Amino acid sequence: MSPAKGEKLIEVKGLEKHFKHVEVLRGINIDICKGDVVAVIGPSGSGKSTFLRCLNLLEEPTGGQIVFEGVDITSKETKIDQMRQKIGMVFQQFNLFTNMTVLDNVSAGPVLVKGMKKDEARKLAQSLLERVGLGDRGGAYPIQLSGGQQQRVAIARALVCHPRVLLLDEPLGALDLKLRKEMQIELKRIQQSTGITFVYVTHDQMEAMTLATQICLINNGVLQQYEAPLEVYHHPANLFVADFVGNPSINFVEAKGAQGADGALDLTTYPLSKLWGFIDQNYRVPLDAEIERLLPCVDMSKVQLSSTDDSANSLVTMPADMSLSFGAVAKGCASDYAIQAMRAAGVTSGVVSLGGNVQTLGKKPDGSDWNIAIQDPNDTGSYLGYLTVGETAVITSGSYQRYFTEGGQKYHHILSPKTGLPVNNGLLSVTIVCEDGTMADCLSTAMFVLGPQAALNYWRTYGGFEMVLVKSDGHVILTNGLYGKFTPNGDNYVVQYES
Repeated sequence: MSPAKGEKLIEVKGLEKHFKHVEVLRGINIDICKGDVVAVIGPSGSGKSTFLRCLNLLEEPTGGQIVFEGVDITSKETKIDQMRQKIGMVFQQFNLFTNMTVLDNVSAGPVLVKGMKKDEARKLAQSLLERVGLGDRGGAYPIQLSGGQQQRVAIARALVCHPRVLLLDEPLGALDLKLRKEMQIELKRIQQSTGITFVYVTHDQMEAMTLATQICLINNGVLQQYEAPLEVYHHPANLFVADFVGNPSINFVEAKGAQGADGALDLTTYPLSKLWGFIDQNYRVPLDAEIERLLPCVDMSKVQLSSTDDSANSLVTMPADMSLSFGAVAKGCASDYAIQAMRAAGVTSGVVSLGGNVQTLGKKPDGSDWNIAIQDPNDTGSYLGYLTVGETAVITSGSYQRYFTEGGQKYHHILSPKTGLPVNNGLLSVTIVCEDGTMADCLSTAMFVLGPQAALNYWRTYGGFEMVLVKSDGHVILTNGLYGKFTPNGDNYVVQYES
């Protein structure tokens, strides 16, 4: 579990919390950095709120340490009142003083805690109310405000003493969906404008993914994963994380098959893709030594899939320095699921298009076949020609889809698992035509990596699909199952069929 990066503000070390014989928190270790928005998520009863309340000692930890700005606040020598001046808290139930106006609710803290003059405190409170969009409601009482307005008052009250950290315990849980969305935006704006560190408990996973810079996922009092949202989503630490993040369980894909001996399709190329910048768009040409260092991490033979007949899930295991990437199969799999959903809904005619991936259901409403255009890899504003097909998947992979240029040379995203370099075998694109979208997606990448001749040999050996190979020398090769189904757009290419 990777620690947060940056200047540490809070260090949680082996945090334990027991209520009699019940272990609510068990050995939590995380670092919270300045400016972070940490979303604490997990199932009901997992210990989220207890964890939050331990951070400002509203709950006294049973064991472990909490270090705030270099000071162990769990020490008996800690001056709790002074510490809490730096750690604000917003509760789900707001806890506003009902007998005080909005302005008085917000200004009371600086007067009572910091000894600020009343006029000065009210001026500060007014500026914060304006920041949260309630500058004209200072004279109102809490009962006269909506739930969303009361929550904004609670946030202003928590901010008025300039805390270093703001703890929020499901602050939007009681709001309706529309107001909840509005307040998510408001909270993000406030955090960005103030730079205050947020620790945010929520049961809403999408809310966490939207607001957070770090996800802290707890289950049964045990930390499951602590990383950036996209890392948690794309690289869940275990099956629980994969199952929990997303509803439905979007990290699970039904899979079968085996890796071919040629290794043309390898799902472990993620480290290489990240090195080249194709994951985060920070493109660069890596050093040969960097590629050589990562090549041992690209090896599907090291990935093991274990399952039992009575288990709904399979467990994928691999060395810690390896990562899976489903970029070569994800869109094909998604189109298969979309087609299944359409069938289940009674749809008999339709098209799913996912950026280079097209899958058809039935025929056109008038009973005729579909015309599916293939993009010209040398002119992405035009098309090479079109295929006339019935119900099938038509999926293309090519060097023109994602690439960058450096030193006058183009580097595309389809990397060789053997060399770690962009594939260079004379192909510009490969289009696969077959019934199964997932299989078509896999084959489009694999055939591109193999190259023209090896791809044709594979097709002749195994069959079950057709393909269109576009070569850099101006030749378009189609397998004979597409004879009479391809209409070229102009005469820029030489079209030939292979049997």
